[in-house]
Amino acid sequence: MIPHSRVEPVVLLLLGMPPALAGQGFTVGMNGLLGDPNRTQYSAGYLTPRLGPFQASLGGAVIQGDDGRRFGGQVELDFFRGAPGRWYGVASIGAGLAGDGAESPWFAWSAGAGYRVFSVGQSDLGLEIRYHRFADPDRSLSLGARLAVPFGGKKDTPPPSLPRAPAGGGPPAGDSTVPMAGGRPPLATVAPSGSASALRQAIVATATDVMGAPYLWGGSAGNGFDCSGLIQYAYREHGMALPRRSIDQANAGQPVPRELDRLLPGDVLTFSERPGGAVTHVGMYLGDRRFIHSSTTGVRVDVLGPDGAGSRYWWDRWVGARRLVPDS
Repeated sequence: MIPHSRVEPVVLLLLGMPPALAGQGFTVGMNGLLGDPNRTQYSAGYLTPRLGPFQASLGGAVIQGDDGRRFGGQVELDFFRGAPGRWYGVASIGAGLAGDGAESPWFAWSAGAGYRVFSVGQSDLGLEIRYHRFADPDRSLSLGARLAVPFGGKKDTPPPSLPRAPAGGGPPAGDSTVPMAGGRPPLATVAPSGSASALRQAIVATATDVMGAPYLWGGSAGNGFDCSGLIQYAYREHGMALPRRSIDQANAGQPVPRELDRLLPGDVLTFSERPGGAVTHVGMYLGDRRFIHSSTTGVRVDVLGPDGAGSRYWWDRWVGARRLVPDS
């Protein structure tokens, strides 16, 4: 059992955080170090923008132990932190001063793995095991938990044109669950714009123009996209308002049978993390079994079909499709 008094450093860290976290979000964690002396580390930090599969947090750390209390700064780095039920890598480096009988200054690093247990809204909880090394030179394993609470990115700045990325396979990363103001988001509304076929092709072109843009949880323009943010952006640029979340986009427009030969370019494809589950991921159909979406590696094109390892992955998780541009 951890003494109740050790919760105090977490409160101090949170009170010292910047008042306006309008960027990517924040993270808090606790690790119990297994060894002699007995130590517990508390941390809190600011989540930086995601760069491909990597995301860092910059903040502070308090280490409470039998040998005193240490304070300092810390940088943590996550590798491939994806959907719930997935493993990811984690590493950290920290340094600072010490008080209450501990030696000063101190320096430590850690590395290990975490398992993302669940997510609620944008927040997710990971359980972690790490190897810790101190400069004193104590070393130990630790067991802990870390809560990440990302915020949405910018929504009004158009993303730059980026070089096209090669197609490939891989699982989805989940998406933002940022709610729309005013309650339930509206269904897609179409602005008059020529023929339906021409509008669909223009929407597809807008999506493919940002191939290679990085994955960003909560992003729908500018510095990156999540899966529903990419769809919302592509349609918004052509006068169509879509819900923000993938689960709501799955109810927009008109349903399309789950048959490849019934799909048209621009149709929104819906996927579930687990076969038979609720919609957790969306993409846009391009034609010829190809679809574009924002996954952990960024905006990319994958193949949908019952054959082939990569295409079969998506086929097994394909829930259905929605047509947001009806025939004129």
